[in-house]
Amino acid sequence: MPTPLTVVLNLQSLDFPNITNDITVFVSTQKNPTSIVTSETDSVPGHPARYWNFAGLPRTNYYVEMWEIDSGGAKLTRLAYFNVVPDSLMVYTVREDEQIKPGITPGMDVGGTEFIFDGGTVQTGGGGSSTYKQWTYSQTDPNTFLTYFSGVPAMGDSTKVDFVLNTVQHTVTVAYNNEGLQNYIKNIRIAMQAFTGWKTLIDASGTSGGTQLYGIAGAGTSATSATFTITSGNTTLKKPDYRGWNINPERRNAGGTQERDFEYSWDKTTGHFILLQSGDKFIQGEFWNIDFDPIASPAGGSDDNSPDAPDAPVDFSIKNKLVTANYTISKDDFGTNLIVEPAGGYMELTLPDPLIVKEGLPISISVFKTSICCVKIKGTIKFPYGASMFLINGESVSIYVFVRSVGVNEYRYKNDKANFDGVGRIVAIDQLSILNGLPLNGFNANNQTHARLLQYVQQLPANQKVSYANWSNNVTMFSDTDGSSFHVPNRVGLYARGASGTELAGTRLNQMMVSHKHSSPSGSGSGTPAPFGRTGLYGKKSWGDQDSDNDWWYTNDGTEIAGAPQLNPSGLIGNENRPNSFLINQFTLL
Repeated sequence: MPTPLTVVLNLQSLDFPNITNDITVFVSTQKNPTSIVTSETDSVPGHPARYWNFAGLPRTNYYVEMWEIDSGGAKLTRLAYFNVVPDSLMVYTVREDEQIKPGITPGMDVGGTEFIFDGGTVQTGGGGSSTYKQWTYSQTDPNTFLTYFSGVPAMGDSTKVDFVLNTVQHTVTVAYNNEGLQNYIKNIRIAMQAFTGWKTLIDASGTSGGTQLYGIAGAGTSATSATFTITSGNTTLKKPDYRGWNINPERRNAGGTQERDFEYSWDKTTGHFILLQSGDKFIQGEFWNIDFDPIASPAGGSDDNSPDAPDAPVDFSIKNKLVTANYTISKDDFGTNLIVEPAGGYMELTLPDPLIVKEGLPISISVFKTSICCVKIKGTIKFPYGASMFLINGESVSIYVFVRSVGVNEYRYKNDKANFDGVGRIVAIDQLSILNGLPLNGFNANNQTHARLLQYVQQLPANQKVSYANWSNNVTMFSDTDGSSFHVPNRVGLYARGASGTELAGTRLNQMMVSHKHSSPSGSGSGTPAPFGRTGLYGKKSWGDQDSDNDWWYTNDGTEIAGAPQLNPSGLIGNENRPNSFLINQFTLL
């Protein structure tokens, strides 16, 4: 059987300054995702950006997860999750350019002349390469102090300052983060300056016997002093692994592309790099760009001879989860699609504490049912449309966490497709029914199934809705709930008119005709037939004379008179008042 091929996983992570627990990266195969192949833990305070290197792994598909871990080793928050698949077969293996920096890249020390990048480990901190120390401290008077520091700090170093400012005791602790001695001392001074009351607090610098010094000078208006306690810690870091690669280094700050076997030597078998020019060394603040020559790969992809070879291609799709009843969302559900299909007309989803959810990682929630339904999302969300967020049939939303400040996490949302700002709006359409709308026919709506519309009704002014018991006297308005249901308006057969002034939307206006005049026929004699009826009144003046025996006659109501010419256009006269109009079905949106 051929010797199994191997791969190297080189990962890079950003900083996690707000996480105080350890961070661990776990690697497992696609074939056995619950069996951890290898892992690495980062315990550096502040968790600065770094590289993770896993060499010599069987060439197969992998799952990689990054977790925040508590002191007992329990997983708290998943910070990253992705798949790794080796390159396809019969192609050149390529590697992206990498930038390395003395004092930052593990194994590349400031002042050194060589490095071995073989994926091994190095110790940094007080037990490793740190030479950081306090050089001098002086107290020229009770209110003034001056201190200097020297050396090269390393990751893991920290400085605790117990200082008295105007007789008041304070304490700050500042960790080194690869910023160099000068900037590190400046950061300590900035941390001290956060406390008010300084007369002066400035950076200082100087030399002593050729040693470069950086310091802090402080003064208060009364007793002021400081005690600096330096702690050097050890951190185990993995070096990059350049073995097997032909490299082309370029010194970006000066020198440009380096000439092999003149300015440097390189052994790709051991990963050993040496500067050859006399006096040349790695300098603080410079960086190198490393270009890798492509390697002809006789075999890529997963190695079929490996016992960990996958049974099927890796699935890169976002995972889906189906729920049909009340469900408490976990922090691990973020980064997935939640498919919600309520078994009944109403269900609830409960969000976890936002403090345990990875910032910016969304969960997509989609609702579907063949009939009307309502899903309440329980949790404090920055939501402008009411105290609660509801989704109904066919809608979807994405929810994620925004970290406003340390310890202040907020749920925010992205409206993928939801009618949050249209609830209660009236729409007119020819269809007899619409999705997520109720006809304005007095429908008795259910509190749960129509919970979002009820929330809208409850936000209406008190004089624009009526009690459930009194709704029959005010059917053109919404009603409040009786505890289980509420009424939508009944506006069938009514025309809408814009409210103005003190008029209230929803108020019914009964039909009315403005007063007007008609011409009247004249007649004589109480026995004379009146074409349109008579009043029964007489003894009134007619053309100036008293008339004691003739009634007033009614005028015509617009109907046609047999044998007379047509009075009005056909169809004009009927049993209601209306303008030219057409029929339409009206609904209120849920």
